[in-house]
Amino acid sequence: MDDSQHITYSRNVFIPITNICRNNCGYCGFQSGEPYLIGPERAREIMKEGLNQGAVEALFTFGEQPQENRVFQNKLRQHGYDSFTNLLIDIFKSAIEMGLLPHTNPGCIPKKQFKELAEYNASMGLMLETTASLPIHTHSPGKEPEKRLELLRYAGEQKIPFTTGILVGIGEKIEDRIESLREIQRIHDIYGHIQEVILQGHSKHPSSNTDLPSAGQKEVLKTVRKADSILDG
Repeated sequence: MDDSQHITYSRNVFIPITNICRNNCGYCGFQSGEPYLIGPERAREIMKEGLNQGAVEALFTFGEQPQENRVFQNKLRQHGYDSFTNLLIDIFKSAIEMGLLPHTNPGCIPKKQFKELAEYNASMGLMLETTASLPIHTHSPGKEPEKRLELLRYAGEQKIPFTTGILVGIGEKIEDRIESLREIQRIHDIYGHIQEVILQGHSKHPSSNTDLPSAGQKEVLKTVRKADSILDG
């Protein structure tokens, strides 16, 4: 059996550190519910539960640049921190001490902060989403395609193992998906650091602010076929 017939995976424990985010994407339900911030103690509890279930990786995600929000700043001080980066690093260190491999998707953040976090992660991630400028991202400063591409390139320059991907069904055209995949491949051809490309179909969330329907199975499969012909590790 050749490699194309094998599917590999890594058991991970998912830890969404905070749902506070500077972006306001029309399709996103991540910020639904009360604003929260998970501290190191609760993070360790979640990681321990994951270890008991056989997890080998700790997947961290959080709203993009939440420190711009006053509510977040208050919650950060309640945990005894004045720096979000320091809180995150303490959590990453705990993951490593527990035998887990940290992987973090921090959103589109400054390069200096990205590099600081990467030092305590086995790999990092940032969804490109699309190279198209879409109305649904009007109120999301972190979703400007060139800013996200710049961070993908920076990760390559720093030789950081990286996960990225695109969204299907957020108002883009099939041509946009093709161009997004080609851009990912072009960047990987230069730096060789992209280890995973996610093709994520839009799934309409009850609290989202969009009339766009969930992506259909046929549309997602069509995109998978295009990706198979474009992406070459």
